[in-house]
Formats: sequence, structure tokens, C-alpha cells
Amino acid sequence: MKKAMLLRLRQITEGLGLMLLLGLAGVSWGQSSTVCPQGCPYSSIQEAINDALPGDTITVGPGAYKEHLEIREKDLQLIGAGAGQVTLELVAEFVRGGEKSRAAGLLVAHSVVTLKGFTFKGSSSLWFKNADVQLRENVFRGEGRGYSSLYPGIGCVVCIEGGLEFVAEDNRWEDYDGSWTVDASLLKEGYALLRLQTDLSVLRRNSFTRLKGLAIAVMTGQAILEDNRFERVWRAVQVGRPGRDPQIPEAFAQLRRNRLQGEGTSSDVIRMGDGVLIYDEAIVEGNSISEFPGCAVWQSQPDFERQIRQIIVTDVLKHFLMVALYGDVRELPQASVLGKENSISTSCGSWCRQTYAQVLCPERRFYPAGFGGGR
Repeated sequence: MKKAMLLRLRQITEGLGLMLLLGLAGVSWGQSSTVCPQGCPYSSIQEAINDALPGDTITVGPGAYKEHLEIREKDLQLIGAGAGQVTLELVAEFVRGGEKSRAAGLLVAHSVVTLKGFTFKGSSSLWFKNADVQLRENVFRGEGRGYSSLYPGIGCVVCIEGGLEFVAEDNRWEDYDGSWTVDASLLKEGYALLRLQTDLSVLRRNSFTRLKGLAIAVMTGQAILEDNRFERVWRAVQVGRPGRDPQIPEAFAQLRRNRLQGEGTSSDVIRMGDGVLIYDEAIVEGNSISEFPGCAVWQSQPDFERQIRQIIVTDVLKHFLMVALYGDVRELPQASVLGKENSISTSCGSWCRQTYAQVLCPERRFYPAGFGGGR
């Protein structure tokens, strides 16, 4: 016991000595630095990042900033003065994260980062590689620009790859042209405003408005989507993908109390989109789903799809659209969906009613038990 007490005393003494040494050397932890256009220690956000120590907070004052940003192996908080006061236009450059390289306006790699109180202007990608990230109270404005054609092969504005947790709360995404094309490969790649490939993603109270492409693609891991609003979006959420490699973990999503509103009825059949597209596993509870010309909730069922496509194969356009919108039958996994207490508008799902319900089961509900609608 005495020996253990002496060892503990020695550890405390050494720790105090280290703290004293750091203090004498002028080294501090968890400090705050300020960025503003004029009169602050820094006028560049990247310069403040370069000088920051683990645990530091970088406060960004009102103004407009145009920069390319990289954060590697740091624990930082970037706090803007408010989305209405700080505009950040990210400049895309080709950067390397691990074995991959891509064009991105912001790279966060092997770090723990919070971004709060900014308006992100434009469609340059935010690439989070093996990082734990929190996005809070930000505004993302695409200004009508696309996120799948600006830099081919990227296909996302917020790209999450690896890491343990991604949290997005009280953010707004608006006015993005997804540059969607009839191409089933985009389903496999997860072309979306937010592409999630991490252990856990939590999205609460966010809004997505006027999006011509897919809003969220949950490619791997678990995602919790609660109390989010989707308005005038082509497609709201995709869970999993066709042609998934068996070695890649399945995706699982919980969608609760979200409002999903599509683009409404359109004469352009190519633009026809869906509320929720599920390839793996999902719980869909207490959501309001309306105005999607395609399906309110589409569940991947290979055997069912095969029967349908055999029946409509003489309709070349419909068969082509089936493959383009949902993938080839041979690549479709069997999805599992639990629906409960959802409200689905009768204006939603005309494609499902025409192609599925009227062909195979005109007297029965097409949607899984509890979804309602789709007669």
C-alpha cells in the first residue's frame, strides 16, 4: 500500500512539473483565437487553424470569407458569429485523405470538429474523412448549382467517410441542383447532398428546401433522422444501395416525425422521385409524406420486382425507368421495413399505384403494414 501511495505521489508530482514547464514555455490548451476581416489576430481562418492546439476554439467574426480549409489531426471548434453574419465560400482544391484524393473546399481528416454559425455559399464539398463531426445552426446555400456534376465522381456536398459519429442539428440546406440523370449507377455511388458512411449519424431539426437531387444517402452504419423537414425535394432519403458488396455493412435508418414533401405532380416523367427509398433496413414512424410523384416509400423486394418487370416489359419506357430509378433486379437486396403511424397523402405515389398496385394488387395496400395510402 505504501509503495502504491509513493508511486501515485510521484505521478502527481511529475504531472505538476509538466504543467509548470508548459506554463513557463507559454504553451496553453483549450484557448480561443479570433478571426475577422480587420483588427483581429487573424484575418484568415486557415491561418488560425494552422496555429491552433488541440481543444482550441476559433471564433469567426462577421464578414465574408473565401478560402480553402484543411483540418488534420486536431480537436477544434469553429464558431461563427451566426449564419446571418458570417458567409464562407469554400474554394475547391484536390486534396488527399488517406488513399483517396478528391476536390473539396473543406477537408477534415482524423479530427474531432464542431462547425457552428456559418453560411456556406456554393457547392464545394465538405469532406470529412475518419473524423467525428458536429454541424450546428449553419446554412448551406447552393444558389442553384449542382453537387454531382461540378466535379464528376464526387456526388455530395457533405461527404462523411469513416469516423464514429456525425451529428447535424438545426441546419438548413437550400437551392441545390442535383444534376440528376437517368443512371442507376448513381444509386450505387450514393449521389446526394449528404452522403453518410459512418458508424452513427444523427440528424435532427434540419431543413432541406428546393433540391433537384437526393437529399440524404445513408450508405453504411446507423442513421437517426428526427423532426427534419424536406420541402420541394426530388427524393428525400435513400437507405442502402443496389449492388452492395456483401463485405460492406448494411445500413439501418430510423425516420421519426419527419415531414417529407416532394416536387408535386410533374409532366416530366424523368424527374419523378420518391420520399424514402430503402434497400437495407429502416423504421419509418410518425412521418408525413406528400407530393412525391413516384413512391412515398419504396421497399426493395427482388422477387416482387421481377414479377412486375415481367408484366410491364412490353412498355419499354416504364421498364427503362424502373431500372434507372431503382436498379437492376439482379442487384437488388431484400429490404426490411417497419412502418407505423405515418401519414401519406393521396397525391403521393402515383407511380407506385399505377405500376405496382394496379398491376398486381388493385384491392390491397401496396405499402407495408402501417404506412397507409397506395391503394
